[in-house]
Amino acid sequence: MPRVRVLGIGNVLRGDDGIGVRVVERLLSEGVPVGVEVYDMGTAGLDLALVVDDVEHIVIVDAVRLNATPGTVRWFRHDEMMTEEHCTMRSSHGLGIAQAISLAEHLGARPTFWICGIQPASIDYSLELSQEVSCGVSEAAALIRQKVLEMV
Repeated sequence: MPRVRVLGIGNVLRGDDGIGVRVVERLLSEGVPVGVEVYDMGTAGLDLALVVDDVEHIVIVDAVRLNATPGTVRWFRHDEMMTEEHCTMRSSHGLGIAQAISLAEHLGARPTFWICGIQPASIDYSLELSQEVSCGVSEAAALIRQKVLEMV
């Protein structure tokens, strides 16, 4: 059983919204430590709640409105997202991260959830990340690699 599962979330057709997918692509290309699984979840929505029940730690990588400069990377525990603001925040993935985590917990999943959020510049239709957010791919991948090494 893996100890850590990293889930990249995002719509690669919507510019910076695809950042989570781009970060997990980077992690996979560089290799991950034993005990770590990495998945491209695309626009997971409800599916997110179904892949978290047999692991100790879940790391979700996604574009998140942080009210920060585009490309800013922040690491936080899921309970910091479980506020009224985040639970009702509109998601381009149908079901937001906070709602998917709540559903997973309701179904009995008990991993520790972590979020690596990257502030998008634009989620307009585009196959490319903005220049600002593109710079955040390496930073986010390095941060995740450092954090998961502490977890395994």
